[in-house]
Amino acid sequence: MDQGIHTTHWGLTWHASAEVDGHPVWGHGGSDPGVNTDLLLLPHHKLAVIVFANTNGINTGAYAAKLLEVALKQRGAGRLKSY
Repeated sequence: MDQGIHTTHWGLTWHASAEVDGHPVWGHGGSDPGVNTDLLLLPHHKLAVIVFANTNGINTGAYAAKLLEVALKQRGAGRLKSY
């Protein structure tokens, strides 16, 4: 019996598109009209970067990568290498 309940299911996927010192950089990004986001995680170095933009057309992934590079440099860690 249809009780008028409709649901939408969403999943979160992670990608590894770079590495530092042989360890993957995990990330997830997304957008909606007026919003762009990107999250990068480097668990081995205990680092995370998240960028939110409340506008369209911003490459939040590039900003997140640059911020991660700055944090790695401050810690004396290796460089970010894209796959």
